[in-house]
Amino acid sequence: MRTRLALAVALLACSGGRPFVTRGEPVVTFEGKVEKGPAVLGTTDLESLARRAFEAVPPGGERVRFEGLALAPLLGDTLEVERGADTVVFRGEGGRAAAVPLVSVRQLKPVLADQAGDAPIGAWRREAAPLQLAWPNLDAPGIDSDPRLRWWWLGGVRRVELVSWLATYGKALRVPPGASDAARLGADVLATSCLGCHRLHGAGGTRGPALGAGLVKGDPSAVTARLRLHLQRTSAGAGAPELTPAAVGQVIAFLRAVELAARPDEDIKEPESVEAPPPVLPRR
Repeated sequence: MRTRLALAVALLACSGGRPFVTRGEPVVTFEGKVEKGPAVLGTTDLESLARRAFEAVPPGGERVRFEGLALAPLLGDTLEVERGADTVVFRGEGGRAAAVPLVSVRQLKPVLADQAGDAPIGAWRREAAPLQLAWPNLDAPGIDSDPRLRWWWLGGVRRVELVSWLATYGKALRVPPGASDAARLGADVLATSCLGCHRLHGAGGTRGPALGAGLVKGDPSAVTARLRLHLQRTSAGAGAPELTPAAVGQVIAFLRAVELAARPDEDIKEPESVEAPPPVLPRR
């Protein structure tokens, strides 16, 4: 009986895998939909796990050689990703977040770099330490055509989440029933340019305030100018994407639709008509 029990326990342990054992000082945590997670990678792990190096040009910067943890084999072989996980959310400097499709990580092969040139990553840019999410845009120059890539360069990475897009970002960006086409387009603008720093229904970054209709009140021209300047400052300057007045209008339409849908029914429905009192009959 004891032999059978021991065999069953051994088989169960083998089939379920083993928790990741940290080696060295903890550096970055992989959590969420990770089997036997969270997995905490230490300094020794970063040296011994698969690494990759390439030259790249970060947004607004100059050509640099990045070297660090190769993410494609890490999330394909070393760590077992649970079913339903299709998005990797990197969290780093100042509360910023980069939500990257898992398929993009596996295809484009970025790194969490701990070195830039021949020096530690912090010598290249202090805010990049301990790890900089870097992309091989010189090896695959076409990837720069993706408007999301600018926001996927992220320094100070210490935490990485494996999530379901539909259950997190997709849920937050859901357009209320009956909303306009402009509101639907506004959800796309927010997903591309805003959720890296701002939260919406629990999804996104924490660098800036949570998104709401109050952030875009005022004259549309003034709002457009303010948001354009804001994007230039937060996305490495001169190459920042242009935000057209039409796009600003779409963002406003989406945020107002979300705000309206969140109100209690009695706050938004028209008042019911009051019945007229019964007529007074003359006395006989």
